[in-house]
Amino acid sequence: MDVAINLSLRTFFRGIPLFASLTSDELGELLRLAKPFVREAGETLFREGDPADGLYVIERGEVGVLVERAPGERVRLAELGNGAVIGELALIDGATRSATVETFAMTTGYWLSRHQFNALREGQSRAAYKVALACARTLEARRRVTESRFRALLEAPDRGALLEKREVRELFGVLRKA
Repeated sequence: MDVAINLSLRTFFRGIPLFASLTSDELGELLRLAKPFVREAGETLFREGDPADGLYVIERGEVGVLVERAPGERVRLAELGNGAVIGELALIDGATRSATVETFAMTTGYWLSRHQFNALREGQSRAAYKVALACARTLEARRRVTESRFRALLEAPDRGALLEKREVRELFGVLRKA
């Protein structure tokens, strides 16, 4: 990506909470590492169990987050679109992907490699520190939501039998992301 990153791209990334605290220079440092991607409808960004090699930022399009409940039986946990960040945990732990992400429409965006992000961290980049901190805050917020939902279930045990299928999927989606 060109060093003189255009204003609309900077504005787009500034609108994403994960990158909102970065200064202009820090954002530029990160954006120089971001690689654009384009996927047609029906393509896969990554599969459950793949190595977590980086994060994706959706500029335009729509993707589905899917998990395999049983061989050949997939459950859609979420639909994400413009401005969504997918796989931010990949920057922190590098474990395998917890879900499959497929495009529902032509999708464009940017990919940030875990390897390059680690190089920034090792170089004590302030941008890397701020993004890692934002990732930690995101994960903590998801954990709190999950804890709150489970607490509500425990306080009304009979409610568990009445949960709608959609609520169960939502809850498992939050757990998968936590």
